[in-house]
Amino acid sequence: MRVLPHNLKHNRLYFFPIFLVLAWGCSPCEFNEEVRIKSPDGLFDAVQVRGNCGATTSFSETVFIVQSGAGTPAPKDQCRVFSADHVGGLELQWREPKVLEIHYKEARIFHFRNFWQSKDVQNFTYVIEIRLKPETEDYSLSRRDRWIDMK
Repeated sequence: MRVLPHNLKHNRLYFFPIFLVLAWGCSPCEFNEEVRIKSPDGLFDAVQVRGNCGATTSFSETVFIVQSGAGTPAPKDQCRVFSADHVGGLELQWREPKVLEIHYKEARIFHFRNFWQSKDVQNFTYVIEIRLKPETEDYSLSRRDRWIDMK
């Protein structure tokens, strides 16, 4: 029988979870541009990207602000203003050139910024306001995400 050194004996339980995290983190995710809406002044696009990391995770929805005509942004790009999963009824609407509304029926929101600006665009002075607009004033989390009727 092989004897492990004392410090490894107690730490070997940590090796397996670390392996799982590393293996899971290396799994390929697919990101597809779903919607692109040009701002009324034609300078920017609101871009909705759907992420799919496999059967054990739900789809994620991410919204970016990019200069008009720019390519699909990377998932962790600085221009990200909204990220969520368990999303239903997501719709982007430019209310005016510098106001973007994110409408949704339900969502589990992980990241949200209520403004966008960039050093590259008028040295931070061109500011876009982002507003969340849930469909109702009641709940915007699904019953499942609120653990209602879960057995």
